[in-house]
Amino acid sequence: MRFFATITACVLLSACSVLRDEAGYSGGYVSRVADDRLFVARSQKQQTDRYLMSLVILAPLAADLVQTPAQAKSAATLINSGYGTLANMQAAAKQANSCLDNPNCATTGDDLNSAFAFESHSYDMQRELYALAKLILSASDLDGLADDIVELDFLSLAQEGRRAWPVARRALAAYRDTVVTFADAHLARCQNDLSENPCKSLNDRINQLKSGAPAGGALATEFDDRVIRALLSSIDKTAAGPAELWSLETRHIRGLVYHIDQACISLVSEQASDGTENLNKIENCGQTSARHSEVTASTKRAAYLTAAQ
Repeated sequence: MRFFATITACVLLSACSVLRDEAGYSGGYVSRVADDRLFVARSQKQQTDRYLMSLVILAPLAADLVQTPAQAKSAATLINSGYGTLANMQAAAKQANSCLDNPNCATTGDDLNSAFAFESHSYDMQRELYALAKLILSASDLDGLADDIVELDFLSLAQEGRRAWPVARRALAAYRDTVVTFADAHLARCQNDLSENPCKSLNDRINQLKSGAPAGGALATEFDDRVIRALLSSIDKTAAGPAELWSLETRHIRGLVYHIDQACISLVSEQASDGTENLNKIENCGQTSARHSEVTASTKRAAYLTAAQ
């Protein structure tokens, strides 16, 4: 009886911890997990950028794994919905900066509605990412791994066996591009501190990536050839420096959206593969492509890019 009582107590304590994070942590429990497993995002802008980076990893997976036009349309719909929510989050983050503790905020008009809705938009984004992950798993017959993908737990993915390994490789490829982008965003915040560590270390790592030359001095370690891992290590060391105020700039966002655009081209092609005559009914989460010029471009993508300026 004591054993079962102990197990029950542990379960209840775990549940209480989740509830405490959901109620008291910006972004809820999911953001707490992301802070532990990925990287810390404190400000609303940082949280929004982190959701974009998650979408960048999931979108190519969806494009590679969908098997039917219906699945492709569902994936494009979810990506589009994600863009719309990201636009709302960007608007909320901007308005919050000008509205919090500002008695004149009412002059912003209808935009006031988004100023205090960031956490609700954050929940919507989490739900859309989870739905996209479930769709990916359904298309790839990898049931039960949605949490691993949403939380970017690549080790667990790889350990699931051969069927999961191609999924993990695709996710890791997008992940590597995202790490480089994230590192450059950190470096942009270092400004004039490149002569001092840890910003100098991060700058040297990015130069190493550009040139291919091995790092020297203090950067020469047994993981010297694993530049992506070294970048993450250098990023971690900037936590107490100016780079802690990292924020994706327009060039970073455009670079990340490119990956989603490529996925959307594949999703449009898959929807058109069944001989659909009315191309206006095809769901597009990207730009108008030369191959399918009749397909309407995503308005939610455009709205997000405008909000992210």
